[in-house]
Amino acid sequence: MFRYYKYQRPSAAKGVTKMRRFILAFGLFSLSALPAFADLYIEQTTTQYQFWEDTVGEISHQKIYLKEDLMKIENVETKEVVIIRPDKKALFTLDLNEKIYLEFPLESLKEMARDTTTEVKVEKTGRKKNIMGYPGQEIIILKDGEPIVEMWITEKIDPGKSYKELIENLRFFPESLIEELKKIKGIPLKSKFTLNIGQLEINAQTTVEKISQKVIDPAEFKIPPSFEKIEFPLE
Repeated sequence: MFRYYKYQRPSAAKGVTKMRRFILAFGLFSLSALPAFADLYIEQTTTQYQFWEDTVGEISHQKIYLKEDLMKIENVETKEVVIIRPDKKALFTLDLNEKIYLEFPLESLKEMARDTTTEVKVEKTGRKKNIMGYPGQEIIILKDGEPIVEMWITEKIDPGKSYKELIENLRFFPESLIEELKKIKGIPLKSKFTLNIGQLEINAQTTVEKISQKVIDPAEFKIPPSFEKIEFPLE
């Protein structure tokens, strides 16, 4: 799983310590079915649960900017940002408070996600309901026969192909999952992801609160010149 590490200057602490994860694998996973419009702006809320939804772990709000095959995701609470730039073959993580950033080659992330043994399938349940004024249908994603994702999709807005190509090129997930994700049409309005780590079960739910098509400044996807680049390897 991709993690984002926070660099701490010597005046604040010694060395580099692990920070709160800005983006769970689920964050990118729930976005993987998104189409690419000329410009698209989304606001969503993600809630993490532990122990079969008995314990709320963390609630966070994200702002998402899409422009062709460029993506920016900002965590409102922590002021942390991820920018995906296929044109530069890189993913950038920024700390807006510290004014620092890290750069990760996309090839490195592909290597982390390689998994040839996993069987993944996407199935439509036939359930339908209206969400945010859009007609929605439920799909589930199964890994080795077990459901890991429940997702409500609307096809009301036509999907484009450039974002599909972005997801395919990034390979954040096993190839079998990428192939199934490419079959999904539309925008996910609600998503639920289940992850088992040993005896611990973690659930994350994401709900889209706002979607709007508006002109997004290309500067949103650039690193501010005042930010300092920090060198830190992937684990």
